Parts: sequence; C-alpha cells; structure tokens
Amino acid sequence: MVDRSKDSYIEVLKVLKSLVSNLTPQRIMVDFEMAFISDFKDEFPTTEIKGCFFHFQQCLWRKIQSCGLQKMYGDDVEFSMQIRSLSALAFIPTNNVIRTFEELIDSTYFLENEDLLSPIINYFEDTWIGRPNRNNRRRSPQFYFCMWNCYDSVLKNQPRTNNAVKGWHHAFNSGFAANHVTIWKFINFLKGEQSLQEVKMEQSLSGEPSPKKRKKYNDSDERLFKIVSQYNEITSIKYLSGVAHNLKF
Repeated sequence: MVDRSKDSYIEVLKVLKSLVSNLTPQRIMVDFEMAFISDFKDEFPTTEIKGCFFHFQQCLWRKIQSCGLQKMYGDDVEFSMQIRSLSALAFIPTNNVIRTFEELIDSTYFLENEDLLSPIINYFEDTWIGRPNRNNRRRSPQFYFCMWNCYDSVLKNQPRTNNAVKGWHHAFNSGFAANHVTIWKFINFLKGEQSLQEVKMEQSLSGEPSPKKRKKYNDSDERLFKIVSQYNEITSIKYLSGVAHNLKF
C-alpha cells in the first residue's frame, strides 16, 4: 500500500470482510506496523497475530545503523555475534525470554561494553522486552513476546517470515511490461494468475509434494531445528550462541 494511514487499513479490512462472509482467519503474519496491527485487532479480535522474523531483524539492524555501528558489526566478529544473540532471543520460549535477556546483558561482554551497547539495549527493552520500572517489574513493550517469538514456529515447522508472499508480489509486479497498463490487460493477467493458483491447489490436494526449498535454506532450517530441539539440554547463553550462528542480518 502506498497510503498506509489508519483509514486506508480499515477500508481494506472491511472490504475483505465484505468479500468473504464469516471471514475469521486463524493466524496472520505481519510487519511490525502498529497502525495496521491495531486496526486488524479491531476487525479480527480472535486472530493470532505473528510478526515476520525478517522484519524483526530489520528493526534491530536499523537501530544498529542509527547508532553508527554497522561498520563495527561487519568488522568485529565478537560484536556481531553478541548482536545476533539479541536477535536469537526470538527462539527462547516466551516464559523464559525476560530471564534469558537479563542473563545475556549481565554476561561479561555486555558488562564490559556497557557504554557502547546501552543505546541498543534501551531500544530492545522499550520495543521488545519492556523497560524495568521502580517496582523492579517491566512495563509493557511495544510488541509482546508472543508476536515476535519463533520458538514454537520452529518446532511446528511453521513459516517465520512472510518473504514468500513478498516474493509473489514481486513476481506479480514483474509480470507487467510497463508501470501503467490498461484495465483489460490487468484483468487478463489476473485470470492467468487465478488459473495458475487453481492448478497448484489441485496439485496440493492430490498429494503432490510442495516445491523444495533451496538447499542452503533447507540446511539452515535443519540446523536451527536441531538447536531449538536441544533447548532444555544446554545453558541459555550457549543456546543463544548456537542460534546466533545460524542468523544473519
């Protein structure tokens, strides 16, 4: 969407509800846009909302850039590993996220580099964890753990990103030879896309296997699944390190 205003989001959601009677999606994956999330909750209060892990990482990467630390991330192996350990908190069970976060920031590297890392830690607390208050409790973060957590998604082999959808959008847009096409060409293109998707649905219903992932992505998923499956067998810091080795910005 070009116009990402509250009114535009509400209008799109209402149109969807009008097109499909009793539309009650079980789960939706979104970017971390508060306006859309708020509007979606109003229209579909029972739907589980999950954030895209790719965009979770992009949020953290933009903070690294705003702090002027992108060069250090590229040059300093230890620094980049510790930053990815923050990102790896998404693979901790939700009931242990705060405890593990506190273990991480109390570890030697974070304590010895407190001045350097404090802007990133403050951002991470405000946005994803919740900043401590006077009662030693934490305020509500901007995004709750359940939205950005991937622990169950890995074990259940559920998507962690909406990159496949964005890939489809890119392929769809690339199907037009010009920026502005006639309505008739657009309709014919939609008909062709509908026919293609109907064929894919029939193939799926008939039991044909889904297209295989690229080997590097499949290998990465297998390594990540193995590490996440061992969560209760190793220390939290070692677990974060293991996950971090399989992440990149």
